[in-house]
Amino acid sequence: ALRPVSEGNTRMIEKLLLGGRLGEGRVLDAMVAVDRGTFVPKDPYSEKVVAMPQHTTATPPPQHAAALTALSPHLPAGGSALVVGCGTGYAVALLAHMVGEG
Repeated sequence: ALRPVSEGNTRMIEKLLLGGRLGEGRVLDAMVAVDRGTFVPKDPYSEKVVAMPQHTTATPPPQHAAALTALSPHLPAGGSALVVGCGTGYAVALLAHMVGEG
């Protein structure tokens, strides 16, 4: 079984799973492996938009889950993706985990 890297990340994932906003597969595997707290220092596991420095915001986890679930069929293992405006870097880390080495 996969083990999330922090309790907060575990609770965030469980909430997404229980709410039907995250399913099994590569997106779940990526969210388990990549701790959002590494990228979002304040309230990293909140489902709200989190204010970041330089007048930016961190996208809430449910939106990341939805976007990556929609993209997943188009991201072959070893493939590549272009990310414009990567913000905190969390989504990029999730994408990198999903695609793996090319």
